[in-house]
This record gives sequence, C-alpha cells and structure tokens, in this order.
Amino acid sequence: MKTYVRGDLDNTWTGKFTLYKPMTAALDGQNDAVRYVKSGSTYELRAVADGGHAANRSYQWYSVNSAGGETPVSGATSSTLKVPATAENNLLDFRCTVSDGIGSAVTGKIGVREIYTIRFQCGEEGKAIPDGEKKYGESYTIPRPASVREDCEFDQWQGSDGNVYSDGAMYSGNADLELTAMWKTTQKIKASINRKAVIYGKTVPVTIRNLNGRAVSLESSNPKILKVTDDNRIKVVGFGRANLTVTASGNESYKGSSYTIKLIEVKPPKMKGVTIKKTENGDYLLHWKDIRKKGVKNSGKLCYRVYSDNFTYKPLKENSFELPGRLKGKKAILWIEYKVGGHTVTSKEIKKKLP
Repeated sequence: MKTYVRGDLDNTWTGKFTLYKPMTAALDGQNDAVRYVKSGSTYELRAVADGGHAANRSYQWYSVNSAGGETPVSGATSSTLKVPATAENNLLDFRCTVSDGIGSAVTGKIGVREIYTIRFQCGEEGKAIPDGEKKYGESYTIPRPASVREDCEFDQWQGSDGNVYSDGAMYSGNADLELTAMWKTTQKIKASINRKAVIYGKTVPVTIRNLNGRAVSLESSNPKILKVTDDNRIKVVGFGRANLTVTASGNESYKGSSYTIKLIEVKPPKMKGVTIKKTENGDYLLHWKDIRKKGVKNSGKLCYRVYSDNFTYKPLKENSFELPGRLKGKKAILWIEYKVGGHTVTSKEIKKKLP
C-alpha cells in the first residue's frame, strides 16, 4: 500500500489517495486436492490472503458438489473451517472467497475424505495382524492369517458387515471393518472295511473314523463289482478288484477330507485239492474237494470242464469225472466256469499230470 499527497498550483486544496496491491487467496499449505482423515475426525482448512485492504477482509466458505454447484457453508465466515470426515463430505470439496470491500479473491478447492480402519481378530489359532487402513474410494486387499497350530487351517474371514471374505479378496466398502478369522480343523477321516466279509451278494458296512459331524459320500471305482448303497454300505455285485473312496464334506469346524480303500478284491469260488486215482479198467478218476460256494449260493449253475488232447470231458458228478487211460502221461487242465448274478467267470487253471 502506498499513499500519495497532491496540491494545486495556488495551494487552494490538498488531498491524498492510496493504491492497494491486488489481493490473492490460497489454502495455507494445502495444495493437495484431497486430504485423508480418520473417519469421524476433523480437518481444519485455513485460507490465507495477501494484498488488498487487510483491515476490511471478510471470509465465506463454500461446499462444491461433483457437478460444480456451490453452496455457502452456514456460519463459515472466518479464515478457518473445520471439516469432519463423514460419508456426506466424501462427496464434496471446499473453497473460500476472501473480500475486502474493494475486491475479492478465491482459493483453490480441497476435499476431505475418510480413512477407514480394518481390524483383524485372528483368535488363538492365528498370528496377530496389525490394523490396516483403507482410503475412501480405494480398495483394500485382505491378507491371509498364518496358523500357529498344526491341526488348523484358515478357512475364511467373517466380516462385521455380514459378508464373508477369502484371503486376497478386495474390500471396497467405505466403512470401518472388523474381520474375524474362521478356522477349520485339518483332521482327516479314515475308512476301513472287513475284507473277509467281501463276498458276492453280501452287503458290507464301511467303518469311518474322525467324521466329526461331516456329511459323507462313497464312490466305487467299479460299480459292476462294488455298488454303493445307503447308510455307508456297499453291496458286492461282481468279481474282481475295485477301490472305494470315502469323502467327507467340510462343515463349520472341519475341512473336507477323503480316504481311499484300495484294491478291495472279490474272489470267485475255486477248486481245492485235486486228486487222481486209477480205476479198475485203467482209466483215471479225477476228484476235487468241496468247492468253495460262498457267494454263489442260489445264484446259478456251476459248470466244470477238463481239456486234454482237445477233448472236453464232462464231470460224472459235481466234483469228479473220468479220463480215459490212453491219456497216460498227459496233462489235465482243469478249471471252473460258473455263472452268477449275470456274470460268467473262469477260475484259475489247475494242471495235473496223469501218472
């Protein structure tokens, strides 16, 4: 400000006038477009003016919406304005107009946005995780807690907002969030079966341990041999080998688990203890002990055949037959063909040399 004095030639009057420097205004040290503040806290904006008639300065703060519309802030007529970090103010910017009765100047705009706190409750099963921070309008990557117990495994986070989050999920909500870790026991199920009871036509229960309330399902690798029935049982419907996989689904406390019983074998009947005797007429009488009939009772006719010199000899009765004496020194090859449950099965060959 400069003051000048002027008089006319005959000194009939004198006067003075003052020239002022043009006024400018700015936000004190607040050149950033946005300031982030903990949710619920306040941030103080300060307008600083230079030039103009300092003694006559007045202030008026305005809120500015996303469309550029301005609204005077009621009662905000000082050089400072305290702006609370709220959901409403997240959508607004603020600026100040400074006037001195002669002219005015306008500050730049600044927004006050919330910072939210992410808290973690890991329980006795996990290592503690420090609180995290999430800025308004940004996303936060949710971490995975580390287990401190060998028998536990992290499952998911239960959020205070009612949502469930996995590790690595992105939280984009604009609010504080508390996450509680949900853990599941990793105890695995075990299954077994009485293999001696696996006989054709029988229904055999499956013993399952460490189930802990988990739902269970059974799956046979070959349903033509082992057929899964209700109540955790299998029915033997064929001959051969099959695997049985027992799967327990996870629940609120336990992880899912599976167990495979391998090579469950269903054995067919077989011949036992073949003996050879000569008859009075020089022929051979072949006889074998009782056939193991487990599993084939009332299920079909047993057939026995012997091949020697490309001839087939039918048995005289259920477990014996004759071969002609001319086959002396030859090998008799014996086996059983039987039909049971729609299956035709051939037993292992037995070779006997005729003395």
